Amino acid sequence: MKTKFLGFAVLIFLLLISCETDPIEESSLNKKSGKSLSKKLIDIKLEPRIIPDSKTLIREIEFDLNAIDPTAFCEGTELGEAFRSAWFDIWNDPNGALSPFPYPPGPNRPPTWPWIWMLLDINFVHSMIDDGPQYFGNKGQYTQYVNNRVRNLEKFWNMPNEVSVRGQHNETMNDRDAMISALSSIWYANNGWSPETIELITDIIIGNNANSEVLPESTIVASDGFAWDLNGYLGYDDLEIIVIGDGLVKLVASVGTEDKIGWTTILSHEWAHHVQFNNGYLDDYDEEFGANTPESTRAGELEADFIASYYMTHKRGATYNWKRIEQYLVNFFQIGDCSFTNPGHHGTPLQRMEASKLGNELANSAQKKGKILSADEVHDAFIAVLDDIAPQP
Repeated sequence: MKTKFLGFAVLIFLLLISCETDPIEESSLNKKSGKSLSKKLIDIKLEPRIIPDSKTLIREIEFDLNAIDPTAFCEGTELGEAFRSAWFDIWNDPNGALSPFPYPPGPNRPPTWPWIWMLLDINFVHSMIDDGPQYFGNKGQYTQYVNNRVRNLEKFWNMPNEVSVRGQHNETMNDRDAMISALSSIWYANNGWSPETIELITDIIIGNNANSEVLPESTIVASDGFAWDLNGYLGYDDLEIIVIGDGLVKLVASVGTEDKIGWTTILSHEWAHHVQFNNGYLDDYDEEFGANTPESTRAGELEADFIASYYMTHKRGATYNWKRIEQYLVNFFQIGDCSFTNPGHHGTPLQRMEASKLGNELANSAQKKGKILSADEVHDAFIAVLDDIAPQP
């Protein structure tokens, strides 16, 4: 089974660039991590902007199939501005932009490794290799809640002990041992750094953090959210993981969302990707639409929204009613994009909202009996409406 990785890294980047973005060439390493997109940020001139309140923008929108305009509501969202503002703060901090270090060896790299991208990369790797006790929230305040959700997801989808859910934290970037472990991992096995060099780099990074006004506390530092089947990768024989960063939840909450709904939605979406991994649905999309194409990625992401909403609103799942989560999903799906030609295209905000609404309707259709459909039955239901949600050109 080939390694699968799906996450928010590419999508967050798409929020920062034009809707007419051309496909981005990446090295094979960076296709795994999504991090090479950072080099584009060096050329972006981020300027503060004033935008309309998204709640005003969406007030008149009817979320049904006949009202979907694929190009509507793609730019100027509050969540997009929250990400932009966080990046703006980093890029205008002398200790947040370009560092004196070269990138680890690899093709198509800029001359220096930005401080922020060093932290992102190291935190990304640490999240994958840290198999110790996990906590969620910067003080562990959501640990019990997330663990309870994981147990419910395992039971709902009949996936006991299959997925390791891990937290990502800003605090890790001042943890010397954790950073040394990440920089010493197989991820960096070909960089030629000696243990002494790794320790020196770690100490310099921590020193820079202390001098920075925004690092490492910025929400961007812990903004990963991804699902990965690590089977045969990074030395693992069989490991499926989900990583959720405290910063990602905070960013989504910053536009008016209850934290627990944020944790549930992100976790449910990423869990849906593991349902796809286990059943070969993403391979089917690659075969139908072509691997690494906007159409294939969009189908996979919209289905994950559909599956997540089915779980979240099912009476034996998270048991949320649609009215309670609708406004949150409006905010959350502002992460959608209009980069139709980019391989990382996740679908527009309205398409993502519609997929979620239809997943809710599927859950309601079996609500009286409380039956949980099989993964294949949910998949078939999504395939039946995919062309209505996102018509193929």
